[in-house]
Amino acid sequence: MPKQSDLWRICCQDFGKLLDEQINCDVFIKVGRQAEIFKAHSLILTARSSYFTGAFSQNWVKKDEGIYHLSMPNIAPRIFEIILRYIYTGYAPTAQTIMNPGDMFAVLKAADELLMQDLIDFVGDEIEDDWIKENVDVAIQSIMQYPLWKSLRARCFRVFCIDTGDFLRSNSLPLVDESFLKRLLKLETLSVTEIEIWDGLVRWARGQLEDLPNSTKKWSKNQMSDFADIIENFLPLIRFHEISRQDINDKVLPYKDSLSYKVRNKIIDLTYCSPNTLFATPRFMDSSAILSSEEIAQILSWIDDGELGSVQVYELNEIPYYVRLLIRGTRDGFESKTFTKKCLNKKNCILVMRVSETDEIIGGYAPSGFARNSTKDFPHSFLFSFGDDGEEKPKRGLPYVPDNEEQFVDDDEVNYALAFDTKFSNDGPRFGNGDLWMRGNFDEDRSCICQPNDYRPITRTTHFSVDEYEIFQLLPFDRYYCV
Repeated sequence: MPKQSDLWRICCQDFGKLLDEQINCDVFIKVGRQAEIFKAHSLILTARSSYFTGAFSQNWVKKDEGIYHLSMPNIAPRIFEIILRYIYTGYAPTAQTIMNPGDMFAVLKAADELLMQDLIDFVGDEIEDDWIKENVDVAIQSIMQYPLWKSLRARCFRVFCIDTGDFLRSNSLPLVDESFLKRLLKLETLSVTEIEIWDGLVRWARGQLEDLPNSTKKWSKNQMSDFADIIENFLPLIRFHEISRQDINDKVLPYKDSLSYKVRNKIIDLTYCSPNTLFATPRFMDSSAILSSEEIAQILSWIDDGELGSVQVYELNEIPYYVRLLIRGTRDGFESKTFTKKCLNKKNCILVMRVSETDEIIGGYAPSGFARNSTKDFPHSFLFSFGDDGEEKPKRGLPYVPDNEEQFVDDDEVNYALAFDTKFSNDGPRFGNGDLWMRGNFDEDRSCICQPNDYRPITRTTHFSVDEYEIFQLLPFDRYYCV
């Protein structure tokens, strides 16, 4: 007995025969510069394309003795044949059936002219990422020129979000459309640091001007003015506060004469009045005063590791999270009440601190977040250590898994990530039964405790203070759909 899919295939084949045998055709279409004639049926064309619906219903197509006559000189005959075959049979071209990506773009342009959104979306998904990277200027010019190419436009933004660095260093960058670059630099999902974004913007802006000397000291006033006009609208998209003092001096201030008075003073103030001591991180990851982006990637890899064995550390362009800073001690204060105000009931939190007495970097991950009177079992929480300024090999302190009920004194408190108790109003972040516990003013002597109980040990230090601590929240995002 035939299946539904078999019946659909037979139906498509029958419509294909109708096209091949050209029975009762009432539409003649001259295609291409040589005006090659294709014959078709107005009812089928009307049902499948809003372009033909408008053409036949509004009487702007010539009709002679019952035959409609159309002309499409901008579409190559081989491309129109592909389109017409799709209209009749529903079989769309794929990367396997059309080996030349240039022909795929020709199909897209023809489908755009015929207002066939479904075909545009399908063919856009068939174009491979590698081809987009190798033909940046062609791809970007096309997606910005044709509003209906939504799927391919999202693909291009996805490709350049994942490999932003390669894109900003590519020879094709100066050829990129200004509106595309502006939209790209607005995104939160870029996998490069702010100084890399600035370097790319400078390369692009230089490419818009001819005969610029390499050294800005040799630029004329007109050249500096022209450069300023080009980058003016991009400056609000650059997060200068994320750029180090050294990079500001070496890479930004040489262009100070092209910056507005307001922007120039802001940069100088950020650089010299409150110098940036943070690690440089990708756009989707708030900078840390304690951890490098690679160390954050290590923690995120531990979080997403379902097994206890070796962990494959995320590449920066693979991380599926926004990493958002909730609190920093040197910025917001070290009081427990400030922690409560900013971090209460926030889920998926990473706590990291630097021990004043030893410079050790330790912390923990609380998937349940921090909540009052919470004493629950959170088996996916863990503690971690990066040793003394990251010199030791990073390690993860996983929760103990009891072999029997007698292994723990209070089985109700096993692995809990945080307990706010009304009788301990000065509680801060707390893992386990004192495994990692911050109290009162965290920068005061012996205000923090780390005594192994419910988690594997991460340090020999038991009572300490911290000179910096941070809490980050993880917010999932889909890197494959960023616009």
